Amino acid sequence: MYLLILAILPGILLLWYFRRKDHANPEPSRYIWITLLISAVFVIPVALIEVGLTALTGLSETGNARNVFLYALLVIALIEEISKALAVRIYAYRKIEFNEPIDGLLYGAASGAGFAILENIFYVMEHGLAVAIMRAFLSVPMHVFTGALMGYGLLRLKLHASYSRFAILFTLSVLLHGVYDFVIFTMTVASPGIAIGISVGAVLLLFGVTRYYVHKYQTVVGDETPKPSVIKKFLWRITGIMVLLASAFMALGAMVNYAEGKKDDMAVYAVLIFLPAAFGIYCLIRSRRYRPTIITT
Repeated sequence: MYLLILAILPGILLLWYFRRKDHANPEPSRYIWITLLISAVFVIPVALIEVGLTALTGLSETGNARNVFLYALLVIALIEEISKALAVRIYAYRKIEFNEPIDGLLYGAASGAGFAILENIFYVMEHGLAVAIMRAFLSVPMHVFTGALMGYGLLRLKLHASYSRFAILFTLSVLLHGVYDFVIFTMTVASPGIAIGISVGAVLLLFGVTRYYVHKYQTVVGDETPKPSVIKKFLWRITGIMVLLASAFMALGAMVNYAEGKKDDMAVYAVLIFLPAAFGIYCLIRSRRYRPTIITT
């Protein structure tokens, strides 16, 4: 029983984090739970599709690095992220209450939590406590954060017909999900420390981006809202720090791999390190543009 609780609890706690940010016009609880359940139901058909694509393409989680990466990206990440976006699109998206940025983040997180919870139950009940602890800090947050980003993208799509924003957030979610799975598939046995380091980096990057949107769009009551310049400065700075931490974890993994003589995938590591680092530096530079307004009399 305790394993079942450990499998379910992380997703619920992360969903509660998003729920408590929606103060002013809270969403009906039944909408949130229905979205969660729809996404959980999708886990079984998604697994069947993945099995079919594996047989059709010949890709798998074993073999050379290129094929494993394509498997992680196109067979696993792409299909699972489509299913989470679809869970929001077929239900919450149609509701009149789906009308604020925080709503998109909340329903997307609910979709990610639903998928993560059912998937987590299967893994934890089969593999036990160690897997429950690892997935509570890695796989479950990854699913919830990618779901939240796509939910926000769908909200922009509904209110502003912003196809480009949805495409960017969807692509980011699929890429980071694919990188996460690729690392787990290729390094968990040979270099578990590196696998955990890079996986933590990917999750931190997702957390930084998601936190930026949550704090930018959370709804509050009364005079709780800080001054715009203070909000923007904080958001850019915390996002920059989180993204640079993610890049540092990836760099650490690359250095250990290089020291062990595993030099084949250095080009992949270079991209995974450089792009987040460049974005993190940009965020920190951008944060310096926002200064409190000083009024003199």
